[in-house]
Amino acid sequence: MAKTTTRSNKPAVKPAMKAVALLALLAGVPGVAMAQIAPPPSTPRAPEQPTEAQTPVLPPAMRRPGATPDAAPESAADRARQLFNTPPRGGEIPDLPYEPIGKRDAAGNLIMIQDDPHYVALTANPLLDDASLERFRGTVAARRNRIEQGVIEHTSLIRQVLDGAIERVDIARPDTLPTTMAIVRPFQEMGSLTEDLRAEGYLTEQQWRFNWKIVGEYEQEVRTEVMRLANENDDPNGPAPMTKVTRAVLGDYLRIPLDIYDDLLAEGAGRLGDVMSAATITDQDRAIAQNYAGQVRAASTDEARAEAMRNLTGAMSAEGHKALLEAIVATR
Repeated sequence: MAKTTTRSNKPAVKPAMKAVALLALLAGVPGVAMAQIAPPPSTPRAPEQPTEAQTPVLPPAMRRPGATPDAAPESAADRARQLFNTPPRGGEIPDLPYEPIGKRDAAGNLIMIQDDPHYVALTANPLLDDASLERFRGTVAARRNRIEQGVIEHTSLIRQVLDGAIERVDIARPDTLPTTMAIVRPFQEMGSLTEDLRAEGYLTEQQWRFNWKIVGEYEQEVRTEVMRLANENDDPNGPAPMTKVTRAVLGDYLRIPLDIYDDLLAEGAGRLGDVMSAATITDQDRAIAQNYAGQVRAASTDEARAEAMRNLTGAMSAEGHKALLEAIVATR
């Protein structure tokens, strides 16, 4: 899964605000309507017409033997829960010991998971073994590829985030929300790894519920930590607590996509000449890229290379930016 690094132009939230699921955070936040923050779902489809995002299908070689290729949650509640990335309710879960994924440091602060909590939960799920995790590799890889393609498809949205779209959200100014919600929506609708595995037939009902149990408990801890930090009055002239929370909620949907975006840039930096040759861009964008090429080649770490590439792509047109990302994938 994607690694996470510190980036100056990612959504400005404190580290402990990074890994928060939307509805898990909003539950128990008095006076905040979900519609104020959550990007509205797309027009609902009938159960017999699930969307591609809800029912990802891998090639036969990657499927679990005996799985139904087009299996999908049947109820409207299941589809809504998957869309908003929230745990299922009810149902029996075996009473088995397991290691919670939420850890704390010596000072008692929650250590935020920098990977996908759903993936980490799989490694702690007592109903799964190493052989199970090995079978999941195809779905994990397919999900990463899907997010990568989403990042490329929505390069213009990523540019808005890097330009500070999240930091401009202010609960006291409702007009700041619609644009950011539109930015978040395509990534929000990608659902979760737990749901992908269920749709592929890799998780039984109990395995699926247990994974959500582990994730849900972690998200409860995150919610508590986020609210605590949001209410700290460390800057009387800074954003209101609920503005901080809202930025954290919206920014979390972009955390892994931004990591994958930076991974793409760092990869492209390593073979910039080939990427530039393959990219279908204007002469003006090509000249801009050439001006930044020295900075890219001088960078000595992945983070520095990604930073230099962000400078390069940020100076290009939106069309050139997207074409460069496409060329990075095409030249693999």
